[in-house]
Amino acid sequence: MFRGHFGVGFEAKNPAPRVSLGTLFPAAQFVDLLWSTLLLLNVESVRIEPGIADWLLRCQSLAALPLRPQT
Repeated sequence: MFRGHFGVGFEAKNPAPRVSLGTLFPAAQFVDLLWSTLLLLNVESVRIEPGIADWLLRCQSLAALPLRPQT
């Protein structure tokens, strides 16, 4: 997720070269920062669905397979 946000910050640098990356990175992550703040204030809520979480864990473990040391 964070790579995608940083990618948006880097891509925004081309049309706005005078704006610093220190400004573009938080601007690209503003919505997530706002959402997490609202979550902490109990304005928003989250429900984790068991089937989706299992699928996500399988995808993450498959993505990590090439990183495993060979024996």
